[in-house]
Amino acid sequence: MTLRRSIAKSNAHVIFSAPNIYAEWRERSGLVPRLREDSAIPPERLLQLVWFHQRLLRDKLVALDGRALRVLHPGFWSYEGGPDFRGAVLQFDGEPSFSGDVEVDLHSSGWHAHGHDRNPAFKNVALHVVWEGEARKNLPTLAIKSVLDSPLNELVVWLGSEAAQKFPERLVGQCSAPLRELKPERLTDLLHQAALIRLHGKAVQLQARARQAGWDQALWEGWLRALG
Repeated sequence: MTLRRSIAKSNAHVIFSAPNIYAEWRERSGLVPRLREDSAIPPERLLQLVWFHQRLLRDKLVALDGRALRVLHPGFWSYEGGPDFRGAVLQFDGEPSFSGDVEVDLHSSGWHAHGHDRNPAFKNVALHVVWEGEARKNLPTLAIKSVLDSPLNELVVWLGSEAAQKFPERLVGQCSAPLRELKPERLTDLLHQAALIRLHGKAVQLQARARQAGWDQALWEGWLRALG
């Protein structure tokens, strides 16, 4: 059997060379948060996903009070009001681990601004995760701006991949009708664009892992993950 000669690979960033209608639709539908290049603050949903998937330099986490932090479990995403994550398992400075809730805000001032300090539902919060802010005496705070495992623009792309996406309930099951109206060639083109988004997301995730463990380890992990 004769195999086609493989094309040389590059470690350069994966980029889109043409507008992608599927990607634009995802933004308009709210599947992927928009992040302007001149914006210094990401959307809160992105921070929540970063925490949920632990897209952090986990061996470099230090609370704003100076204590080293280990995240043994990020908690379970809550949609019932109250803290964003329930039942996280945390450990400070090698002390015994403990369980508590986690709230995610853009700034540490959000704790008072959003009324969390007056809401009994937040009484079990053990960690306040913020983009940036100041230390608090009565609540451990972790600022994640400097400990992301990838640049923000890469995380936004990765957010659109199936690895991170939690499809909004309002859109579930609503793609069949409009797709039936498309001509076969148009549908094929749309599926190709969707595949490109998926490939791009996987490439970004692989690139982020390579920064931490090197390309050999990242490729082995990706290959084994693909095999299930």
